[in-house]
This record gives sequence, structure tokens and C-alpha cells, in this order.
Amino acid sequence: MRSLSGEIPFILIGNKTDLSDERVIDRALIEQKARELGVRYFETSAKLNEGVNKAFEELSIQILNKYK
Repeated sequence: MRSLSGEIPFILIGNKTDLSDERVIDRALIEQKARELGVRYFETSAKLNEGVNKAFEELSIQILNKYK
């Protein structure tokens, strides 16, 4: 992915955790991919406002640290 984006900070976000009974991709598989990419992974629910702020805070910190 970084070959396409360069050194732009990014994270992985899984949304709709409020629909966990309909989950298609195993969380362990996603976390493994995040480790391979060297990025953090967050699960969120926009509907329930869970994890959204934390994900954006992490991305904001990464951006600020990159461009200090």
C-alpha cells in the first residue's frame, strides 16, 4: 500500500461493530494484515459513536508527528 501512497500516515478502520453478529472477516485476520502493513487497526460503530474519536485521534497524532 505504501508503494501507492508514499509515507502518508494511515490506519485501518473496521466500521459497523454494532452488527457484530453479521461479521464476515475474522478480526484476527485483519489484525494480522495491520501488523504486516505496520499500521494500527480500529473497530468502530458510527451508529453508536464507538471508537470513532479514538481512530481519528490516532490518525491526527500520526499526521502531526509526521509534519513537525
